[in-house]
Amino acid sequence: MQRSRTNGRASDRVDSRLAAERTEDMLENENNNMLLRLQGQVQALKSITIDINNEAKDQNRLLSDMDSDFTSTGGLLGGSMHRLRGLAASGQGRVMCYLVGFILFVFFLIYYLMP
Repeated sequence: MQRSRTNGRASDRVDSRLAAERTEDMLENENNNMLLRLQGQVQALKSITIDINNEAKDQNRLLSDMDSDFTSTGGLLGGSMHRLRGLAASGQGRVMCYLVGFILFVFFLIYYLMP
């Protein structure tokens, strides 16, 4: 009778050890699956941040180019305004009227041709 108790305890230990190993394997598989999902998410996030960085660099370059274009345009307009002031100060009113008429003509021409 005592022998059967010993065999019962030994088989219980074996069963509990097998159950623990199965649980450990199951948890390890679950951790591996979660790790693979996390790696995919990290890779996607890395790709997005690289794209954001590239877009920010492109936008900064575009803004820098626009700044230099506006600076040069401002210089051109400043020179034109200086010449117009000189023309207006010289007293040549007729030339000024022709100039204003020409500018208005070009403005309305562009306005009607745009749509």
